[in-house]
Amino acid sequence: MQFKHHLGVELAGDKETVFLIGERERTMLRGRVVHLLGPLLDGRRTADELVAVRAVGGGSSGRTGKRS
Repeated sequence: MQFKHHLGVELAGDKETVFLIGERERTMLRGRVVHLLGPLLDGRRTADELVAVRAVGGGSSGRTGKRS
């Protein structure tokens, strides 16, 4: 599972907001789950792995500026 490859993921400091940033578009997503899982949606994890991360309340913080 992943966001479109051309979008970068930026986490806001409020622990609820994620910005998806492309060349021409900006999208804001809100919610604690989105904030926890957003950076992990990079295509390297299965749905089961994402559910496991959510179950323990884990996740990563910071920026994952992956763009292809």
